[in-house]
This record gives sequence, C-alpha cells and structure tokens, in this order.
Amino acid sequence: MDYLAAHEHTSPFRHTALTLHVKAPIFVFRQWMKHRIGSEFNEISGRYVEFPEDEFFVPEVFRRQAKVNKQGSEGAIDEKDRARAMEAFLESCRGAVAHYKELLALGVCREQARCVLPVGLYSEVYWTVSLQAVAHFIRLRADAHAQWEIQQYAAAVRELVEPLYPVGLKALLAAGRG
Repeated sequence: MDYLAAHEHTSPFRHTALTLHVKAPIFVFRQWMKHRIGSEFNEISGRYVEFPEDEFFVPEVFRRQAKVNKQGSEGAIDEKDRARAMEAFLESCRGAVAHYKELLALGVCREQARCVLPVGLYSEVYWTVSLQAVAHFIRLRADAHAQWEIQQYAAAVRELVEPLYPVGLKALLAAGRG
C-alpha cells in the first residue's frame, strides 16, 4: 500500500466506500463540500423538515481577523469586547430563527422561510466517500491553515476512519496523496 500511495497508483484506494452521518454548521459544510471527487453528499433538506430552534453554532472564542492572511484568523478578540460580541452573535442567530418560525406560522413555505436562517445553523449530511477522498479531506482540512472549526471535523473523521483502514489511510497521508 505504501508503494501504491507513493507512486500515485491510487485507484485501489477508491474502491473503499464509507458513509458517515455528519452534523455540522452550514458554514463548515460550505468548505467540506468543496471535496467533491470521490464524495457524495446528501443533505437533509430544509424544504422537507423544519429546522429546530436554537440549534446553531456558537463559538467558544471569537477570533481576530489575521493581519497577514486575509482568509484566516489569529488569537482572540479583546476581553472587553467578548461579552458584546457574544450578545450580538446570539441576538442575530436567535432573531433569524424567530423570524423563520414567524414566517412558517404565517403560512410561508419552508423553502422560502429558510432563506433567513444563518450559516451558523446546524445541518446534517450523509457523506459517502472513498478512502482516497477521506485522506485528501483530512490532509487539507486538518492543516493549520484551514479554519479551526473544520479542523475539528477533520480530526473527528480521522478518528473514525483510522481504525477501519489503518494501513491504507497511513499510506495515503504519508505520501501526501489523497
């Protein structure tokens, strides 16, 4: 397997298939779903089910915008601003969910009412993926340059998959292939 991975003979790694049921914030799935090759996603649709109240991502720490990396973050915001940031964040999310519920109560269809919901809302997908695609996802999303939240999901995916395919995953990650 090491030879296959090191020499890019990766087709055998695409014959494995795993299906994971994942619950994550929509903003995490927006990054995750960029990993399309060797992957299929089936998201639970807000057209068919109502989203529950107060089921959205709330950060433990509000990070500052990075000065050098325009897409990244660094450190925490000032202590004096943390309480107000949390208040504004929760007020916004709860307000969006309240407006969503109000629209439903007024008879607005779910497919339109869901448009007001925040990207911090949790959604669920079934992710069917090959071992090669899992390795690629872990390699990119566990990297320190990836957003912290998706790094946590990459670590969780690795924790789930590694016991199932320890040799193949190790070979793909060591070769930087995936």
